[in-house]
Amino acid sequence: ATLPLDLGTASGREYVHAAKHIETQLGRLDGIAHCASHLEKLSPLETQTIEEWQRMLRINLIAPFAINQACARLLRQAPDASVVFTSETHASAPAAFWGGYAVSKAGLETLAQIQADEWSAEDQLRINTVVPGPVNSPLRTKTHPGEIGDALSSPEALAPLYLYLLGPDSRGASGKIFRFQP
Repeated sequence: ATLPLDLGTASGREYVHAAKHIETQLGRLDGIAHCASHLEKLSPLETQTIEEWQRMLRINLIAPFAINQACARLLRQAPDASVVFTSETHASAPAAFWGGYAVSKAGLETLAQIQADEWSAEDQLRINTVVPGPVNSPLRTKTHPGEIGDALSSPEALAPLYLYLLGPDSRGASGKIFRFQP
C-alpha cells in the first residue's frame, strides 16, 4: 500500500485514515520503520524560529507518535510486530547549533522507552531505536558540507540492522537503542 502523507502538516484524522487504508489493504501491520527526518539548518538557538521548531517536532517526533497511535490496533493483530525509530547522535550528545533537531530526536528516544514500558506485558509488540551514525545521505551533506561522502556508510549498509529489528530474531528486545557499527 502506498499512501502519501505530509508529516509536516498531517492532522490526527489523516493518520487514522492512513491506518484504515492499511487495514483495508493488508489486514494487519507487522512493523513500522520510522525513517523520516527533517532538519531546517544548523544555527544558534537565538536564530531558530518557532516555525522551524514546529516543523522539526512535527516530522521527527509528533508524526511517529501519531502513526504508532493510529496503527496500534493493527500492530496488535500481528503475531510479532516491531516498530523501529531512527534517531541521531545529537539526541544523547547535544551540541551547539543542533537545537530543535537534537531535541526532537531526544524526544523520540524517550518516546520509544515509554512505549516499550507500556507494551511490556504484550510479548508480540516491541519498539527500538536505531542511531545510524555518519551515513552518506542528503541530511549529512547538509550538516557536513565538504565531507567526502564515499568514506561514510551507505544507507543500504543499515538495512541488515533494520531487518533484524523488524524481524523475528529481535523478539524480546524492546526499549533499546542500537548504534550502527559499520
